[in-house]
Amino acid sequence: MRTSAMFQPTEQQIDALIRAHPFALLTTFVDGRYHATPLPLLLERIDGRRRLLGHFARSNPHAEAVTRVPETLFVFQGPHGYLSPSWYADRTMAPTWNSMTVAITARIVLRPADAEAGEAVDALTAAMEQGRPNAWQTPELGARRPRMLPHIVAFHADELSIEAKFKLGQNEPLGVLQDAIRGLEAAGEHALVAAMRAANAERL
Repeated sequence: MRTSAMFQPTEQQIDALIRAHPFALLTTFVDGRYHATPLPLLLERIDGRRRLLGHFARSNPHAEAVTRVPETLFVFQGPHGYLSPSWYADRTMAPTWNSMTVAITARIVLRPADAEAGEAVDALTAAMEQGRPNAWQTPELGARRPRMLPHIVAFHADELSIEAKFKLGQNEPLGVLQDAIRGLEAAGEHALVAAMRAANAERL
């Protein structure tokens, strides 16, 4: 991923993005072809390194592929959007796209036991339900739960390397940044506006 120090987030910002936007694309190259699976993932820290927890449908060919090539790329994306020069007082500015992206290369280990599948589903569900009124819990599945688990294979993936880029207007003149924020607000892109304001807080 092409980036610069200006767009490099902190470790804490990276973790915050993964937790706020846990739906990632997993890609693995095996035997001359790519496998790609979008999945929600749970972030843990093990001895200071990131570990991602998730599960495949056992029928997914990607689950078998990672037993042969366990090194996989996980791509997370936060708010992103097109910035139109039509919003700027200076219309000689070029259009661009602001975005938040984290790419983690990690080694997957499948955890094939039904009990491990249950633990993975329980942990992910608890994280997704946290803070919701009348939050749902997996025991409410009742008799469906033990029938479901044989069709799931859990995994964890330990980080090998990471690249991250939060391009949020840090390189733009203040007037252009302000025009972009106003344009995005009018377009309803409130999550991206919040990220841009946070990244440029010292000069806004």
